[in-house]
Amino acid sequence: MGYFFWVITLILVVMSVISSEGITESTSDLILFVLLSTWAPVLFALLHSALGKNKNFFQFVFASAFTAVAGTGIYILSLASMQVLKSGPLEASGMIFVALPLLYFKYAFYGALFGALAFLVMRLFEKHA
Repeated sequence: MGYFFWVITLILVVMSVISSEGITESTSDLILFVLLSTWAPVLFALLHSALGKNKNFFQFVFASAFTAVAGTGIYILSLASMQVLKSGPLEASGMIFVALPLLYFKYAFYGALFGALAFLVMRLFEKHA
């Protein structure tokens, strides 16, 4: 499962590099752009991998939060990458990436909440079934 998270994160990094075409002017701008658009998936993949393979509460929470933020990132970055590949740089439309970290906070919260509920339901079924 951890390898899958890192592959998805690598795909997000590649899509953010493609999306940054025409927006970034230097290498430091490119690095900042990639960090802003992929920080949440990297963080949750790292936290999930650090916990090992024991089915504890935080592993469920981090896996669900990763799934939520990676889905958000894949959706936004794939649309932006497709637009860049079809018709060139986003230019002023690239301001959508300012909202991406805020979307990550929102969906990380919902993903963590879902992971906590899934863990509790799993524990209830193990205890009573």
